[in-house]
Formats: sequence, C-alpha cells, structure tokens
Amino acid sequence: MLKTLLLFSATAIAQPIPGRYIVELSGEPAVTVRTSERQSRRAAIQTEQRAAERAVTLRGGSVLITMDTTLNALVVLIPDSRAAELRNIPGVTRVEQDRMYWAKLDRVLTLSNVPQAWEKLGGVSKAGLGVGVAILDTGIDTGHPGFKDDSLIELAGYPRASSAANEKLVTRKVIVVRSYEDLAKDEGYGTDAADNNGHGTNAACASACIVHETNIGVIAGAAPKAYLGAYKVLGDNGGGPNSVILKGIDDAVKDGFDVLNLSLGEDIAGDPVHDAQVRALNLAADAGIIIVVAAGNAGPDENTMNSPGTAEKVITVGSSSSDRSLESGKPEPIDPARLSGFSSRGPNPGNALKPDMTAVGDNFFTATTRRKDPEKFYTLTQGTSFATPTVAGAAATLKAARPGLTSATYRSLLINSSSDIKQAPIRHQGAGRLDLSAALDTPIAFAPTSVKFGTGGAEATYIREITVSNLLKEPVTVDLSIRGYEGKTSPTLDAPAKLELPAEGSAKVTLKFSGEGLAGEYQGYLIAKNSKNGLESRVPYWYGARSSVAKAITLLDFKSEGEEGKAMTFGCRVVDASGIEIVDARLTVTSMSGGKVVGVEAQTGNPGVFLVELTPAKGDNVFQFSAGGITRTVEITGK
Repeated sequence: MLKTLLLFSATAIAQPIPGRYIVELSGEPAVTVRTSERQSRRAAIQTEQRAAERAVTLRGGSVLITMDTTLNALVVLIPDSRAAELRNIPGVTRVEQDRMYWAKLDRVLTLSNVPQAWEKLGGVSKAGLGVGVAILDTGIDTGHPGFKDDSLIELAGYPRASSAANEKLVTRKVIVVRSYEDLAKDEGYGTDAADNNGHGTNAACASACIVHETNIGVIAGAAPKAYLGAYKVLGDNGGGPNSVILKGIDDAVKDGFDVLNLSLGEDIAGDPVHDAQVRALNLAADAGIIIVVAAGNAGPDENTMNSPGTAEKVITVGSSSSDRSLESGKPEPIDPARLSGFSSRGPNPGNALKPDMTAVGDNFFTATTRRKDPEKFYTLTQGTSFATPTVAGAAATLKAARPGLTSATYRSLLINSSSDIKQAPIRHQGAGRLDLSAALDTPIAFAPTSVKFGTGGAEATYIREITVSNLLKEPVTVDLSIRGYEGKTSPTLDAPAKLELPAEGSAKVTLKFSGEGLAGEYQGYLIAKNSKNGLESRVPYWYGARSSVAKAITLLDFKSEGEEGKAMTFGCRVVDASGIEIVDARLTVTSMSGGKVVGVEAQTGNPGVFLVELTPAKGDNVFQFSAGGITRTVEITGK
C-alpha cells in the first residue's frame, strides 16, 4: 500500500436525488481479485460497462461516471418515470436511487492513551510513519500549519490530483487531492478540493495533524506522521450524494490508502444487504483496508445507528466524553466516564453489533479551514465525526508499529482492547473507549470482534463461535470468563478457563445463550486476560427480547428548523425499552400549533420506520407524535 434485485433501497427515503440512479452490474469489482489480476479485471469490467451504457442510452438515459474497484457500477441520469426500465438491462443486479448523505487535541489523545503509545514506539516521529489515511469529507485546508511537514519523504507514484486546480493543493503530507464537482453537479460544491466548510479539516487534524502549538497549547492528531488523502465527497453545505461518496471510496482504494475515514452518514439505515456503501466498504475491508465510520449524531434516541456504520467489517465509532470542558474559555473538569448525549445508539439493522467502540468526540479542539475566516485557525466542536478520525489515526499508528497484519486483525486490536465505560449499555458503547497503548501491547485477536445473538422472543437458544488468535511467535495463555450486566442470564462458555494458544496459533471457543421467560436485553463481555502482560481484552455480546410495548419514538434525519410553507420530510421509529423496533406499530402525528401534517407513511422493508412529512408555518410549530400509548412533542421553528 502506501509504504513505497432491488429497485430502490429502503434507505432511499432520505432525500432521494431526482433522476439519478446507481446501477450495479453482475461482474465482481477489481478489489475482489489478486492485485496482479486487477488490471485485466478492470479491462473486463469496462467491456461490461460499455454494453450497459449502450442499453442505458436506448432507454433515454446517460452515464455520468463509472466505478470498477469496490463496486462494478454506473451512475445514471434518467427520467424517474423510466428508471424501472434499468432493471431489464442484461447484467444489472441492483438499481438504487441516489440520495444525500451528511457530515456528522490536547486531552482527547491523553484519554485514549495515545501519547503513551507514541512513547512505546520511540517517539512521535514514528506515529503513523509510512501509512496513508484517506479523509472522505468536505476537503482539507492543506495549507493549514497543522499539516505542514517537509520532513516527510516523497513516495513513488505520488502526488496525485484530479485536476490542475487540485495539484496546487498537494503537499508533502496531503499527497492525494481529489474533488468531484462534475459528478456532484451542485452549485455550492465548489470547483476544487478546498475545504469551504471546515468539517473535513476538523477530521483530518483529529486523524493526522502534526504536533504543533495553538492558542490553548500543543495539539496533534493520533498519527502525526501519517500521509493524508483529501477526497472532497461532501459539498460546502456538508452534504453529498451517495454516488459521489461511492466514487470517493473507489478512488481511495485504487490510490492505495491503508485507512479510510468516513465521518458521514444517513440516519435512516435500512437492511445493510441492500446498501451499496456497506457492500463497497466490506469488500474494501476484505482487500486489506482499515475502514472507520461515524456512528452518527442522532442520540440519545435509541436505534439511530447511521449507514454505512452498519457495515459488518468497518470500525463504527461512537462518541464518549472528554474530561474537561473548554466552552467557558478555560478548562473545567467534567466526568469522562460517560457516553456523549448526541452519540447514536443501537440496536442496529443487520447481524453486526454496533457501534464497535467509542473515542472522545465532545469538547473537541481541532483545526478548521481558514477559507471561512482567515484569522481563525482552530475551533471547539463535537460529534462522532471527530471521534471517528481519532480512531482512524490510531489505526495508522498501530499499523506502522505492527506491520504485516490483516485489516481484520488491526480492527480487533483496536476494538477489543478498548476500556469499558461503566454503566453504559453495550448497544451504546460497543467494547468501550479507544486505548491505543493497550492495542499496541495486546497479543491476541478475535473473530468476530463482538457477538450479536440477535432479537427474539421470551425463549431463545443461540450458539456462536469465536476464534481467538495468538499474534506472537511464542505461546500465550489467556484466562477466559464471562462478565454479564445486572446479574441477568449470561452465555455459557465452552472452552477451558485457561486457554493455551501455541505460537501464532488459534483456538475456537463457543458461546451459548439460552433461556426462558426472557425480557429486555442481555449483555456483557467475554473477557480474555492474557498471561504476558495482564491486559484484558473484551468481546461484547448482546441479546434483545422483543416487546410489544412501545417505550419511545425515535426521530431520524430530523432538523429542528424548516422553511415556512415548504414541506420537510424525516423518519420516525417506534421502539421498545431495549431500543428494538416494534414492527406492527401505528404512528399518528397531530399539529398542535403552527404548521400542517402532510402525511405519515409506514416504510416497507424497514420495520417500525415511518416517513413523516410536515409543512411548518413561520415561527414556532408544535406537533404531537403518538404510538402505542406514548407521545412525543416535536418543536420546529419555521424560518
């Protein structure tokens, strides 16, 4: 790497883009074959795509752009009235309407034991050295002092840029700069990869800023010596089409980046099986890329995990608290052992247990673009958007320190070495908060990294197998145990209490969860304490027994402000006390003052989710949402 047949996804209810469709073809993308075979595979894909393009043209459409690395797909412009005809083209397996996605260090690093990890490496000069992190976001202010490092060597085959304008933005540290203005077709997007929003610069600094002085002290990213790639997939308003993000993923993998950071998402996450981003990212992970994705900022509501954070093989990151607030202008201590209120929660669609872990994402001091204010270099912000690149930078530092492992192994080392946030449910925190120092020292890895027994009834029997691997060239003994929450029923463990792992060997252990009269959620950890240094690794588990009793109404892709007289659309999900959707729920929405209710529609293929359309009046608008005997008041300001 950088070292030398569904027509419409269920998630398409969130801001579909008229006349734009992602058309996937049956041939496997290039990333699925060996590196030596990818050139010939791409040639075969081009032949398939040319035939499909001719068929699109015959149906009154045109091809805007193609992808061949993580997806074999075309982005097609066609009248919506003729979109269904795309399914009849030979070789087409899926057609999905394009839609919009949105963007979601002083003490930050200390709380994740990042400086301690640098010290173990022999200093910050080795943190992430030779590893590349691709930031798929609003661009990067590449001239910011936080990204100036003339000591980095120029790599063969780099720099790379998508235009002459972007060539001017390339530096020794930001070695690839790509923008997608022709594909975005948005007047507010811009004409190059310069960051006019700030979000991408915020994220890039959290990941890989150099160690440098600011007005509040010294800050740095988690991998100060890593290279960066700027992929402007989101526009100046922080939003971008799914197709642009998919193209950015495709390019970043093709460009050879080791780590991909996506601090973006969509609140209304449907079945991951029908999600193009999920498929692309899972394939990239299989090809050796470490992928880190934001959980979302829709908390504290339950069952609000964003897409593509539902992807099984990515690291999905929630936000935990810092230990001090800077909002008053001076540091004030706060409790760090808690989850951030805005961090999206599970349970989530699909078989994976999300989020995987957390990192500090509130009271976050980081670089910002000088395009908005030439005098302002830094900002105080919050969001899973900033916890996520901290983990991406940690992944780069880990890979530089422990080269030669698989992406699945790096993923386990980061997730399963995390520190438990006491009292936080598993479906809120995953394995816990990032501990990079522990990840450097942990000798064992797990597959899978967590166990989601699933959702079911009052009686259940589930059996799941976990592979424990020794990464050392010497034997390791681990003490295994189960640590459940609240004294509830826990899985039984079919394995020796002391598990002997031979040098570079592995063993399988089995968790069995069963019970009768089950109610609510059952959660905890498989604990593995290793003999080499006493470090504990944790594999989270979770089971939820469905209830027919509604406990909460969750808002999805909701904004508290709207335009007077203009309809606004968002999602709702009715959930029980464990956050599990109630599939046969009925939702009514009533205008209490101000605006009008246009409609409420249950979404096929996305259980428990309703699409709500309201038209606000100017000023204060109050709506009452009711389902299963519970109500929620929603206030919207009409501008």
